[in-house]
Amino acid sequence: MSNMILEIHDDIFQTLNKIRNLPDRDIELEVPEGSVLFENSLNLKLLRREVEKIGKNVFFKTEDKVGRNLISMLDGREE
Repeated sequence: MSNMILEIHDDIFQTLNKIRNLPDRDIELEVPEGSVLFENSLNLKLLRREVEKIGKNVFFKTEDKVGRNLISMLDGREE
């Protein structure tokens, strides 16, 4: 599993391009507090779907409270 640390301004497209260049199939994304990915709940859903289309799996990790809530909703659990 690759671990990738995102920048606060990395959007869906930048993140997806970075993931494409990783050799591993499983990627853990460390998303910083205040990330643009947390501006809309659809961002994480779209990113996960697009990553799955290229045959990879993405797992999100963050200290951002809003981000953790969005990730929980995406995974079908409540935090």
